[in-house]
Amino acid sequence: MYLLHSGRFDGFCLVSSDSDFTRLAARIREQGVDVFGFGEQKTPESFRQACRWFVYTENLLPGAIKDEQNTSSVDKTLQSATPTFG
Repeated sequence: MYLLHSGRFDGFCLVSSDSDFTRLAARIREQGVDVFGFGEQKTPESFRQACRWFVYTENLLPGAIKDEQNTSSVDKTLQSATPTFG
């Protein structure tokens, strides 16, 4: 929380699959700061929704995409989760 109130950061990255971080993510967003979440598929919906963007760590592993069908579905997921600035 000290880092949040320093005013030096535009965003925070929380890497967890634990719902204990839900309130932290929500508190950071209440201050108008973006939260990028990273976690496994088992991450509770409440934590995923508390983040501005959430990325499944399984999608970051080499070999996670096994065929063309999976490639297109992952591409769509990543595109919808990609922030746009401007």
